[in-house]
Amino acid sequence: TGYDTITALENHDSSNNLWYENDVLLVSKEGKYGLVDFKGKELLKCEYESIQTLKGVKSSYLTKKEGKYGLVDNIGSTILENDYKTIKPLSDKYEDGYIVINSQNKVGVIGRDKATIVDIKYDEIKPIYGDGKYVVKEGKTWQIVDQEGKAYLKGKFDEIISIYGN
Repeated sequence: TGYDTITALENHDSSNNLWYENDVLLVSKEGKYGLVDFKGKELLKCEYESIQTLKGVKSSYLTKKEGKYGLVDNIGSTILENDYKTIKPLSDKYEDGYIVINSQNKVGVIGRDKATIVDIKYDEIKPIYGDGKYVVKEGKTWQIVDQEGKAYLKGKFDEIISIYGN
């Protein structure tokens, strides 16, 4: 009680099959949104412009506050503060991290533990990764970088489509 609306959160897998988050509900009060669990316990206060699921990723919710995006989990803990222009999942597993774009349109990868995996300084990042390496674009050049920032194959290829092992 005490909310204007209470709604289940819809999500879709990579094949666009619909499913619902099974441990939180979206609530609204006076035009702002929050989250509660199924017992009615408030997980997030109604202070966000919007809260939505990340397509295909369980228990990760995109929050919008003052025009910037952040990320919370299914118990209301903040994964990423509301500091980003865009947040996208790196894969359908929250453990793999998130691609973030800052207000200067620079891109990086941040893990669920809030640690920076790939510095937020690149122009583009593909959701292609493996063995601790990621496909990034700096200027007009695609390359592979590791978590320490060491570059591999810089400027050697027009396209990188997969990373397999080493």
